[in-house]
Amino acid sequence: MLGLHIDLVGWEETITGFGRPQALINRDLDQCELFFGMVWERWGTPPAVETEYQSGFEEEFHRAVNRRKSGENVEICLLLKDPRPEMLKDPGPQIQRVQRFRSELIEKKEIYFEQFAETSEFEEKFRRVIYKYVSQKIEAEQAVDGGNDEDAVVNSEADSDAEMSLGYLLPQEVETFFSSLISDSRLADGEDQISAEQIARIRLVASSMSKVGNDDHVIGAHDANLMFNQRFDVDLSRAEQRALLRSGLSSFGSENIPIWYWYERLEDSDHEPLSVNSVVATPEAARVGAIHALQVLGLNIDGGVFERDQIVDSWLRSKHADVVSAGLSYLSDFGGSDDVGLLVRHMAGSSGQQTAQYVDAKIRILARSNQSKAFDELLRLDPVRPSSAVIAALFDESASLSAKQLIDAFSLKADSVRLHAARELHHRGALNEELARRLASDSSADVRVIGVTSLEHQGVLADEREFRSLIVNKRKEGLLWLSSSGSDGESQYVEFRKLRLGKLEKSELLKLEGEADFLDDDLRFVAAEREFRVLGEQLRADIDDRFNGAAEEHLASIRKLGTEGQKLAEKWLGLIPDVVLKMLSRGCEVLARKDDSLDLPRIRGVLDAYDIKFNPDIVAYLGHHGQDEDVERILKLVENPGHGLGLLSRDFDGQARFGAATDAVIGIMSEASLIELVGRLPAKMTPFAISVFPKSRFLKISDAELLILLNLEFDEARKAVGLRMVRDCSKRTLRRVLSQLTKVGSTYYYNAVHWLDFGISLEQKMCRATARRLVKAKWTDFVSNP
Repeated sequence: MLGLHIDLVGWEETITGFGRPQALINRDLDQCELFFGMVWERWGTPPAVETEYQSGFEEEFHRAVNRRKSGENVEICLLLKDPRPEMLKDPGPQIQRVQRFRSELIEKKEIYFEQFAETSEFEEKFRRVIYKYVSQKIEAEQAVDGGNDEDAVVNSEADSDAEMSLGYLLPQEVETFFSSLISDSRLADGEDQISAEQIARIRLVASSMSKVGNDDHVIGAHDANLMFNQRFDVDLSRAEQRALLRSGLSSFGSENIPIWYWYERLEDSDHEPLSVNSVVATPEAARVGAIHALQVLGLNIDGGVFERDQIVDSWLRSKHADVVSAGLSYLSDFGGSDDVGLLVRHMAGSSGQQTAQYVDAKIRILARSNQSKAFDELLRLDPVRPSSAVIAALFDESASLSAKQLIDAFSLKADSVRLHAARELHHRGALNEELARRLASDSSADVRVIGVTSLEHQGVLADEREFRSLIVNKRKEGLLWLSSSGSDGESQYVEFRKLRLGKLEKSELLKLEGEADFLDDDLRFVAAEREFRVLGEQLRADIDDRFNGAAEEHLASIRKLGTEGQKLAEKWLGLIPDVVLKMLSRGCEVLARKDDSLDLPRIRGVLDAYDIKFNPDIVAYLGHHGQDEDVERILKLVENPGHGLGLLSRDFDGQARFGAATDAVIGIMSEASLIELVGRLPAKMTPFAISVFPKSRFLKISDAELLILLNLEFDEARKAVGLRMVRDCSKRTLRRVLSQLTKVGSTYYYNAVHWLDFGISLEQKMCRATARRLVKAKWTDFVSNP
């Protein structure tokens, strides 16, 4: 489809032969045009008895670098996985060599590398590298064939104006720079004195004069940052500034190239730079970046030379899926009714995931002006998986939706739509028996719970077996059960039963609890929590006894059943550890919600002795009553996600789990500095702590501490620091810290510069509003007390 054939070559594919094994591998390596290196915690072993290299990878890497320096067309990409923290505490020779390699890359600034922490992140970055490489190859081939990219043309007259607006270097400007370069580049003895900054400028000049037929249209991150550091010392032409902006837009998602200074300087032109670049910039990655930048800033499309509908049309008819996707994302957030016609026109030729994006965008646009009309469109289009943003737009304020519309939604494919429609009708008391029975037979267990609950309220159902038979829908697909328990709806039934038990009269609840089987933990813990004055001490005693006494009583009752009972008891013995673990977890959960500080030693004892899964109530309890030693217990729980609290535990995956744990740690370390706080937390939790650190104390952090925070290894942590500074600090502070961060000879991370440049270069009110929105959406929304 792309017209290119890509072969992935690894050392495993080298054919056996006589000679040094690495030499055979090198022959294959020399045929490759893209060298992709990945390093984690091992450097490897020497490839020969006598060699200057300490590993095969090292020899392969330097061989690829030398080929590049000699003029061969070979690209070099490196992905470095973060070593595990425990490995860094006492690093051996392998880790030390890996870390030295990382330091050499940073110091030399010749090759830009990226870091990753998880397999999914590696896959994403690997795909991006391959996609960019293939795209550049395609562009080069199209240029050789004399082809023109239709995406860069709206119409000939407009394109001509746009080209003038982007501008090109005049020959005199090129001559002035190169004349100065030649005169300054050699000493009397003939030694070459060209600086890295001058080389970056040479590449920038070439980039700003790029034409169809050349390979690269933008300079890389290292050169772009060198030019940014020279911004006050070198008088760049507008064409060079545009080339730097285009370079930053091409890498906008990585946030590793400062663009806002150049954007602000170009913004005084007749044409808004981001809007224009979203239409005519090359490569297409720059168009994607321009659209995303418009979205981040919340800017209206204003191309000057192009009308809004021309810009939107150019996005949606692009041959590049990423451009279309970025355009639809922007329209989902900021599109208006005038854009709907273009959406409809282009949606007809879309397919798969792209069609889903069109549907989402159209519904969200309509919902901003007419929620009922948007819901009718949802009913007509019937998307399989509408986004959470669509669900929020239609149901967060659903009073305008009619009962008929909500009932019609019961026939839609999307479980989430049927569930929200059922909840709304149940809340209104508008579910009659017929509708409730329809919901009770739905394919989604969550929807079935709504139907069964309604039938119970109407007095139609009262038998526990009927409840279970409707909610738990046992069925097979091929040879596999729908869930690990062999049924669909087990966890939903557990939650439903717990709610029902909680509504029983005290006398009935205590009677059932007294008669309950040992394995009926739902009844045991619902009763213990609700009637804690009566059952609390017994619960504490059972936890202290690790439920051994209760388990023995249960075994004794089974053995009384005779021979079969003895056999059953033997089988049951193997299940005791798992049952006890579950009961200890739920017992501590009940105690945590009762919030008595006297239970702290008891809960600590369970956490230290057993592999308890993450539980938000236990974590919150530790944050309220715990001490410094409990920070490690919280972090242990964070690293052990699991079943948690049944249905509710699904809300505590990922971001919410990190947010809840951060909230608890801050509760314990309330007097700690931000440096101390992030020093105790795993990398993924640090952005949450940074985002909610009290403003009054954040503003007192010294420049030296801010520089430490801006050099944290985790890129999301650096981003959180940068956004907090943009949100809360003065521009004077941002300028001062940026100057110190990028001083000559220092090493620093580029995304820190990206965000400080943002806060310095653009209008402060807009910057602070943007930073506030980004921080809230990414981190503070997941912490209970930001």
